[in-house]
Amino acid sequence: ERGMKADRMLLDTMLHICFSNQIYTNAIDLTREAISIGMYRPFPLGTQSLQIWDLHHYIEKDACLLLAEAFDRAAALASQGLHRDIVVVTGKGFNSKTAPVLRQKIPQFLRDVIGLKVTRLKDNEGRLLITGNALQEWASGSRYVQFKALFGPTVPTSVRTKCCQQVSADVSVGTVHVAKSAETMEETKEEKQKRRLLAWRAKFASMQQSRKLWL
Repeated sequence: ERGMKADRMLLDTMLHICFSNQIYTNAIDLTREAISIGMYRPFPLGTQSLQIWDLHHYIEKDACLLLAEAFDRAAALASQGLHRDIVVVTGKGFNSKTAPVLRQKIPQFLRDVIGLKVTRLKDNEGRLLITGNALQEWASGSRYVQFKALFGPTVPTSVRTKCCQQVSADVSVGTVHVAKSAETMEETKEEKQKRRLLAWRAKFASMQQSRKLWL
């Protein structure tokens, strides 16, 4: 348990540094890794025509990366005609000790980094609307290509399936069969997580040595 806590602290540190340095390809991979070990819960993409993603209690880094991960999954569904309106709840920032952070930063991240068309609801300044039509247009256009250039190549089906089990349960998008090697089958969940984190540690150290990452 103590070792897992240390690994999560390391993972959170790497997430912070990659996000701060705008190394989004590594940041999104680390976010998926964090989801796989239960550090975060991915935003759901159910069958309802309106999805609400609440960012209360998230800091800027986590909120932005979880949104990027979720909209990448949403794009995959939108390309199959399964698009829906999404409301992102940033809150009005009344409980913030300083200026409202998420209320200011999240619309900027969604527009400038992800490339989405975002509308702030007139009756609630703490809510942002991304319509289903805007989502489908984004997923099929050049802005999504730019998004993928920033956040890395298309996520393998096996990885996306792990990150969106709720989607698989709610939306019928075809059955995915993932063949597991004998080596993978013999690994326990803890061993697999440890192996992945060790690989990230090595990559993290390499990036520091090559001056691609600044602390």
